Amino acid sequence: MSSRRGDTYYGGDIDGGATEEPSWAIPLVVILVTGLLSLLFLAYYLSPSLSEIMGTAPDPSDENRPIELVIADKAFVIPANFTRFAAARRGGVQERVSMYALLPRFQPYTPSNAGAFEDNTAQSSVIHFDLGVVTSQFNERERFEKIYQRLVVDPEGAKGPHGFRRYEFSDTSGYKDEDLFVWTSPNDELVVLRCFKESEIITSPTCRRDTSYSDQVDLKYRFKRSHLPRWKNIDQGMIELVQSFEVSR
Repeated sequence: MSSRRGDTYYGGDIDGGATEEPSWAIPLVVILVTGLLSLLFLAYYLSPSLSEIMGTAPDPSDENRPIELVIADKAFVIPANFTRFAAARRGGVQERVSMYALLPRFQPYTPSNAGAFEDNTAQSSVIHFDLGVVTSQFNERERFEKIYQRLVVDPEGAKGPHGFRRYEFSDTSGYKDEDLFVWTSPNDELVVLRCFKESEIITSPTCRRDTSYSDQVDLKYRFKRSHLPRWKNIDQGMIELVQSFEVSR
């Protein structure tokens, strides 16, 4: 049996005797627990995430200081405001560096054009591009002939827009939401683009090219499909920009 005397609680202990507990003990515990939960809440929402600490979260920079880095057999000096992630700005040896710019002149990020870089509509002028160590066993031609061409409805394709041959992926290919465009240069080199089709779900489709910059470095870039009519200028500008970054080792 228990009773109250003033502000003190008397309850039975395991031996049947009386124990005395201060009336402020329970409120104190509640306050401490509430404070601890509040601290955890603030830490979760206000402290940097692991990706931010590692420099792998998108983090635009308006600095144009040169970043010296090496990817496989190539050395580059890249202005910081072309890079998407802080990790790349540490320089040195890198497995892959992600960058972006604004079409048509391949402008880097600045405070004045920040809004354009945040635009993800179908008309966005942002082009994303990566330089990285080659990981695929296939080059661009081999990828088309050994993979993509086996997954299309008609291996011969049909005449497409802007000088391309267009191939339609089969419904079971895993690429049914994409068009395949292939252009053959006068010296028989291929340009292979995969472009998402616009739909109710895909309202801002992109086109991408995965190609080789050197034997050990690949170049991947993507842009909004609305810019496909200017693909030759984009491809040429992309190559020239990367070449402008390259330096002798």
